[in-house]
Amino acid sequence: MSDENLTNLLARREHARPNRITWVLLTLLVLMVGFMGGAVATQTFGSSGASGFPGPLPAMPAGLSAPGGGSTPAGMTLGTVKLVDGRNLYLTTAAGATVKVIVPETASVTSQADTALTDLTSGATVIVRGEAATDGTVTATSVSEGGLPGSPAQGAN
Repeated sequence: MSDENLTNLLARREHARPNRITWVLLTLLVLMVGFMGGAVATQTFGSSGASGFPGPLPAMPAGLSAPGGGSTPAGMTLGTVKLVDGRNLYLTTAAGATVKVIVPETASVTSQADTALTDLTSGATVIVRGEAATDGTVTATSVSEGGLPGSPAQGAN
């Protein structure tokens, strides 16, 4: 091969673009570095709670206020027991509002195991599942003693 042909070949090669394999390998390298960085960050800073996310949980788009300013899913009410009056349960939310909850006989009431509604004590944190009426009264399908995982009120029982 002559020097002129070699010079022409090298000049054309300088303007060549990387092929697809090069781009795929670069992409895999970037993803691997990101994954390893995330693993190191989790190991260094740890994780708070069962969510796997470091720090506070991301806010949900809909729901009612939970202790600490977070959110609970729609159809759930979180608060502390203020009063149990027959089949009615009165809760105080984190915002300080009182919510009346009607607990029908068919609703389950649990605290580590099934329990009676009258066994819930004032100040206990409960999660109520059920639909709210227009006046704010909730008809419960279930009442569970205990807060949401990671919430400040969880240890308040």
